[in-house]
Amino acid sequence: MTSVTVGLDTAKSIFHVVEKNISGRILKKVKLPRSKLVAYFANKETCTIAIEACGACHYWSRVFSQLGHSVMIIAPQYVAQHRIGNKNDFNDAQALADVAQREDVRIVPAKSIEQQDAQLLHRVKERYVKQRTALGNQIRGLLAEYGVVIPRGISSLKKALPFALEDSENELSSLVRMMLDELMNELITWDEKIKNIDKLFVKQARDNEQCQSLQTMTGIGAIDFKYSLGGTWRR
Repeated sequence: MTSVTVGLDTAKSIFHVVEKNISGRILKKVKLPRSKLVAYFANKETCTIAIEACGACHYWSRVFSQLGHSVMIIAPQYVAQHRIGNKNDFNDAQALADVAQREDVRIVPAKSIEQQDAQLLHRVKERYVKQRTALGNQIRGLLAEYGVVIPRGISSLKKALPFALEDSENELSSLVRMMLDELMNELITWDEKIKNIDKLFVKQARDNEQCQSLQTMTGIGAIDFKYSLGGTWRR
């Protein structure tokens, strides 16, 4: 550990800094705008910077590491346990510095840009799948009100819906057929979006040596993987 430990409470605009020496005495408290944050740490001697695991923490970890500092990302629950007094930005920053100086501190491994890219793909795909599922449920529900029942599952819906629209003997009016046709086109659009994400997964797996090695195992493919916080692929 370096001689100075800095607790940094990150934010969108205003950042709060608490610096402590190796004995735990507070050396300085500073409030910095975002525009001056990098310059502040660029002019400091090497120190340990503790930040909370939250939005943009991995970005700031990379920035401060490039400046030569040691960065510790700490889970919020550990910060809350060591906060003294009411919750405010300076108290949070002080708690971060306190936790960072403990010998039993548990840190969150920093993500690389590639790891964050993989996480982004999974989050976007998850939202697309939820949107598609909600749309599929709505279509089945609307059809059921007209006596047309389609089994659960997107594949079953995609197969049965065109036949339902072409069946002149069911009770679907021209208005309903027109709206369901639009919903079917929307369903196809979500399918294409999900397939495009899957193509990006395959490309990312092809460019990653660790993923290539794991794919030599039987039954494991590109989309089975996701970067963990420890920086390794996991299913």
